[in-house]
Amino acid sequence: MSGSALYETFARAPLAFDHGEGTWLVTDKGERYLDFAGGIAVNSLGHSHP
Repeated sequence: MSGSALYETFARAPLAFDHGEGTWLVTDKGERYLDFAGGIAVNSLGHSHP
């Protein structure tokens, strides 16, 4: 048996992120992308949670 066990639903974009600046992700070519998914991991804690 060969191949991937995962079904490739979406094509992957050829991006390599170099660093982040606040809510922006910057590629190795200097292109900037707004990170819309960064808050999902902390959403359950709420704002200013102790």
